[in-house]
Amino acid sequence: MKKILQYVPTYVLFFLIIGIVVGYYFELTKSILLSLLFISTFFLLFFYIKTKRKDLFNVYFSIALFFVSFSIGLGLIHFKKPINQKNHYIHLIQKNDGNNFYHIEVSIRKVLKPTQYHQKYEASVKTVNGLKYTGKLLLNVLNDSTNTLLQVDQNLAFFTTLTSINSPKNPYTFDYQRYMLKQQIHHQATIKYNELYFLPKETTLFGLAAELRAEINYKLNQFNISSNEIAVINALLLGQRQDISQELMENYINAGAVHILAVSGLHIGIILLILQFLLSPIERLKNGKVFKVLCLIILLWMYAVIAGLSPSVIRAVSMFSILAIGMNLKKLTHIYYTLILSALVLLLVNPYLLFEVGFQLSYTAVLSIVIFQPIFQSFWRPKNKIVLFYWNVFTVSLAAQLGVLPVSLYYFHQFPGLFFLTNLIIIPFLGIILLGGLLVFFLALINSLPFFLLKAYTSIIYLMNLCVKWVGTQEQFLIQEIPFNVWMLLAVFLILITVLNYYNYKSYANLNLVLVAIIVFQLLLINQKYYTVTNKTLIVFHKSKATVIGKHTGIKLDLFTTQDSTLLFKNSFLKSFRIEKSIDKQVIYPLKKVFYTEKDSVLVLDHENFASQLDFNPSILILSSSPKINLNRLLSRIKPRLVIADGSNFVSYVKSWEASCKQTKTPFHYTGQKGAFILVDN
Repeated sequence: MKKILQYVPTYVLFFLIIGIVVGYYFELTKSILLSLLFISTFFLLFFYIKTKRKDLFNVYFSIALFFVSFSIGLGLIHFKKPINQKNHYIHLIQKNDGNNFYHIEVSIRKVLKPTQYHQKYEASVKTVNGLKYTGKLLLNVLNDSTNTLLQVDQNLAFFTTLTSINSPKNPYTFDYQRYMLKQQIHHQATIKYNELYFLPKETTLFGLAAELRAEINYKLNQFNISSNEIAVINALLLGQRQDISQELMENYINAGAVHILAVSGLHIGIILLILQFLLSPIERLKNGKVFKVLCLIILLWMYAVIAGLSPSVIRAVSMFSILAIGMNLKKLTHIYYTLILSALVLLLVNPYLLFEVGFQLSYTAVLSIVIFQPIFQSFWRPKNKIVLFYWNVFTVSLAAQLGVLPVSLYYFHQFPGLFFLTNLIIIPFLGIILLGGLLVFFLALINSLPFFLLKAYTSIIYLMNLCVKWVGTQEQFLIQEIPFNVWMLLAVFLILITVLNYYNYKSYANLNLVLVAIIVFQLLLINQKYYTVTNKTLIVFHKSKATVIGKHTGIKLDLFTTQDSTLLFKNSFLKSFRIEKSIDKQVIYPLKKVFYTEKDSVLVLDHENFASQLDFNPSILILSSSPKINLNRLLSRIKPRLVIADGSNFVSYVKSWEASCKQTKTPFHYTGQKGAFILVDN
């Protein structure tokens, strides 16, 4: 820890990250950015000259360096934003108000996880209406029995409208729109397969890698292997997780073993050791060590391309490339330095990597291992080699989990209590699994794969899946729906940093810092508890073909719905709401007609006959299940301040009601467009 705090690039990286975050959330003009960079660079050069004469200016030089790093971070993210790229197609859409029909040529870059209705692809825009443009697009191809899966590098042309990616319709659910914006994808096109025009294919390195993956899968599928085993092999060795079933993925998540399915530092480190051993004879040649290092780096990056160049793969290969140089040329670099340098280089190339969950988890895990594992390891040093091996595996798992836990709680809101058990069982055999998988791939590609070898290998994968399933189903050790916001995330990291600081520099002042950090976290918990207890809201959720109305009071959520209760429990939007609001109790009732708050009376109108029987004038009218009513006449009689239509209504009815409300100047809220309606009752 002391070394990393004395390493100047650590602070450069820190201020670069702050610059990227500030630049992402706040739009600055180009003139302000260039002025900041010019002024900070001027002072950096000025104080650099002064440092050669007087040590007094060292502190000023450091401050100037940090301001330069901050300014570079601002500039990097600014010029990466689509809105600031001159030839990005987004400018054409803004000019035409997004309503035009376009002729677009694209090239497929990634095959994404399909949905029930669409095959999804990330496409790179080449031309729009015959003019050259740049940018990325989400391409949705409607599922059809005649569909053939599109391949990477396939060039296509089609006529379509471009629409914004939908924002979530219910509060606190996963925001796919925000996620895609951080992938620099702002718009989507939805089209039928038979409306695609296929253009001549242009082969790139990514296309060749995709073809190699497809060829491996084709060879393996000839042996009629179970889809679960094939999916895990693809994830484990090729970095492709889109074919993993929801049930299998949940098993790995609940067992705390999902990191095994992402090609990351653990996998790359094992592969480096394997390659290091296989290429060792090259050292006997003249300049053999240099040639060996070049081979190692080339092979590692080839594997990274084949595995899809995910953030975790890029980070791992970057770091282990530096380590490979140090290991073989006897210029050993401390792991802290390689970690910081690799992060610095990657963010300079692509600042959007900072917002990738995989990037965040990957770096926090490795940083936590190199900081905390030696501390845990020092608590006990068993003499038995087997016990020592498992003790090391346990301390590595514990250290990684300590760093990853705050981030995973923030994103996933659960803690797998048996994570160490999964790691103790699987990690010792992961090297054999990876080596066996690479051997299977090689033999399959040259048509020399014996069935018994493949059967033995898939049996190992089957046993691994079985083990993970058993651990993942031990629900008493799985803590779910943990409320954890961004301020809690920062507070926990503050606690870890102050505890580590006290461990290295024991003093009363540093102990006080630990106590202050703990108090800050406790205050955040108290604030959340107070907010939860005093919160009272009425929510009209958006649910297709059903009405769901929630009455939230403190830690209790009463749900009134037309949907079957067993089906309703499976809805993810309710789980997200429970987590955010710290709900302890959820009760489901049949839908009722009238709700009262302190300021409003709310009527749910789901039948035309009920409209004629009204004996009061509600201030809010909710239209449910497509009632056949004359809304103009009803509005003139009851005069509500707001009309709400939920997802249970026919779209044609909703359009008619919206027109009626426009005529009478009554505010209209359709949950299918504006999302859930939340009425605060405090």
